[in-house]
Amino acid sequence: MARPKPKKIKPIQTSTFIDDDNQEVLIEVYDELNPPRGRGDNNRFALKNKVSKITDRLIDNLLNDTHSKDYLSERSSFALKCVEWGFIDVDQDITKKSSYRKNVYEKVMLELEGLFNAIDSQPEKDRNTLGRQFHRAYSKYIKK
Repeated sequence: MARPKPKKIKPIQTSTFIDDDNQEVLIEVYDELNPPRGRGDNNRFALKNKVSKITDRLIDNLLNDTHSKDYLSERSSFALKCVEWGFIDVDQDITKKSSYRKNVYEKVMLELEGLFNAIDSQPEKDRNTLGRQFHRAYSKYIKK
């Protein structure tokens, strides 16, 4: 007997906009407790949750000038910082750290770069205090 198809989970909110390249971009927001169930969706949703939690922590850390931000320059130091923050158990298999080095680092840096570019596209006089602080802190770590 064939396995039944999973019930399609509908997003909480959906919005569409046209980007600078005249491409239509669809944004879907799902409930964290009820993620989409399709082929590979569980892994994609888990990765997005990891990335958003780490990005939140990174932004807080970037805005706090008392901490060193050298962990943004290398993937391995980023993974060690995630261990320090408690995102990875120290006793877990090395493959968990490998995932943070290979996948999570790249996605987090893309999110930070997108946020930086969004703030950068505004005139400086229109930026709020938080935007100015983030822009100043992150601009030191842009790869040129």
